Amino acid sequence: MGKMKILEFCDAFYPNVDGAISVAKNYTEKLNKIADCKIAVPKASRKSKYVDKESFEVLRCNSLPAPEKYRNAIPNTDIKLRKHIIQGNYDIFHTHTPFGMGKFAIKMAKRKHIPIVITLHTQYKKDFERIK
Repeated sequence: MGKMKILEFCDAFYPNVDGAISVAKNYTEKLNKIADCKIAVPKASRKSKYVDKESFEVLRCNSLPAPEKYRNAIPNTDIKLRKHIIQGNYDIFHTHTPFGMGKFAIKMAKRKHIPIVITLHTQYKKDFERIK
């Protein structure tokens, strides 16, 4: 039997840095040492010129600008990501968000009949109040 295949999902990633991003990166990095673990996140802004240089594969999906230099993931519009997931033979999904990427992860887990773990990291009420 080969390595377990895990796909992490997060609504934000580098070049941004926050608690959820750090946790998602650390999970993916550590799990990738014992499993085949990748992460699906929004594409960074072209203006940032950011290039992924992680020790694991980062799958970037379509995104739009959001407040505070973040990006809104729109994975349902990303044919390449959808195809990768459908053909990926993953054993489990782990999402770090209930929003765009999280909803997509739940939908794909149901479609693929695989388990999903959902970990929430932030104080959403404070975040929403801060960016009103």
